[in-house]
Amino acid sequence: GEKIYPYTDAEYIEQSDITDEGIPPEPRAGPPADHRRLQMIVRSASDLPQMDIAGKCDCFCKITFDHQEHQSTIKFNSFDCVWNEPFEFFLHEAHINFAKLCGPTGSCGRTIMIAFYDWDRLKKADLIGRISIDLAQIVNMPSEGQDFTV
Repeated sequence: GEKIYPYTDAEYIEQSDITDEGIPPEPRAGPPADHRRLQMIVRSASDLPQMDIAGKCDCFCKITFDHQEHQSTIKFNSFDCVWNEPFEFFLHEAHINFAKLCGPTGSCGRTIMIAFYDWDRLKKADLIGRISIDLAQIVNMPSEGQDFTV
C-alpha cells in the first residue's frame, strides 16, 4: 500500500538558538520566577508499632504539599527507620509572603503533610500515622534550617 506521512505541510526551520558555547539552558528548567524551592530531609522514625501479625514494620513515608507528592524508600523489617532522604518542593511566592505575615507561631492554612505507612505486598499499605507542619513555621525558621522532632 501507499505510505501515509503525517505532517505533510511540515517545513524545515533552521536552529538559530545554538551558539558556539552549545545549546542554551532550557528556559523552563527549575521553578518559575515566582516560586521558591523548599528542600527538606526526612531523617528517621522510631518506635514504630507492629502493624502486621508477623514481622516488623516495613515503613515508608509520603510527603505532600500543594499537589506535589514525594515518597521515601521502604525500610523493611524495622521499628526504627533511618532514611536521610532529601526532597524538594516548589512554593509560590504569594504563599511564602502570607506565611511570613502569620509569624513563626501562626497558621497560614498551608501545610506540609508527612504520612507514614506500613508497606504490604498483597494489600494496600496501612497508615501508621501522619503529621502536618504549617508553612508559617517553615518560612519563619532560621535560614540554616531547623529539625522538627514529632
